[in-house]
Amino acid sequence: VDSICDLSGGRGAYATSGTAVTIGGGGFAGNVHSATVKDDGAWTQTEVLALVNAVETSYNFMTRHRFALRVPEEKCIITVANPTDVAYAGVYTRSTEDVYLSADSSMRVKYVVSSAAPYLTCNGWHVQLNTVQQTQTLLYCESSAARVDALVAYLGLQTVAIPVGRTADACTWASEQGLCIDSTHGAIVTGLCSRECVALQRFTSGGLDEEYQ
Repeated sequence: VDSICDLSGGRGAYATSGTAVTIGGGGFAGNVHSATVKDDGAWTQTEVLALVNAVETSYNFMTRHRFALRVPEEKCIITVANPTDVAYAGVYTRSTEDVYLSADSSMRVKYVVSSAAPYLTCNGWHVQLNTVQQTQTLLYCESSAARVDALVAYLGLQTVAIPVGRTADACTWASEQGLCIDSTHGAIVTGLCSRECVALQRFTSGGLDEEYQ
């Protein structure tokens, strides 16, 4: 074995015992490979090199690959307790470096510099009320019996059989069968079954999290 391979330099070590050779993986616990020679007790160069390569493969993997677990950062918050006006009490979540918003964005805690506000004598944190109201209209499709009946009639004309007991929720069945994106029926099915065929979008703003189509 000595004349065939050299495992010096921290890559591993080998030991012989009778008709067996064991090669360890350079100090990594449990990373040991072993094999037993043939009945005649002779190790061939191919057998030894195969054993060495097995060790080298494990060694390279263990030293060249690293894994990390990404842990979400905790949100930075400010809690306002026992204010003069109880309406301002609550938890405010960091929005920018010097602004923390309430869950519905109706109030905020803001760091104000006196030079930017003549009425202040020093810098400090202020709780402020949001007096600007914004309206966002979100649309959500609803199914109707008339549209379901129209779908059943259309699929009947196209010789697409709806299983017994599924006509009442034909739009759901059509979506499950992939008819919303079918090259032949997709446009008509989507038009009749918008709720089931149109993907939901997510609206997030000011602590609100709503779905719409």
